[in-house]
Amino acid sequence: ARLTLILRGKRFGFSLEQIRQLLELYEPGPNNRAQIEATISASRERLTDMERQYAELRGAIEELKDQLIESERRLAAITADDETTG
Repeated sequence: ARLTLILRGKRFGFSLEQIRQLLELYEPGPNNRAQIEATISASRERLTDMERQYAELRGAIEELKDQLIESERRLAAITADDETTG
């Protein structure tokens, strides 16, 4: 269970300190309420961060695509001009 928490934490971008804190809350047995509550809270915060980053990345991808299209259009125009004058 500890290894699973560590691996998932790393996959989801939790810091080593956050993972360590969650591991410290672990208590054997079926009622591990403190760790579960802390995990839910940390996960909600991380999800919010990931969704913000995802939105920013989507915007950057669209902007880069537009820039590539514009650059390719400009290069095609220069190439066509060179062919007609050269």
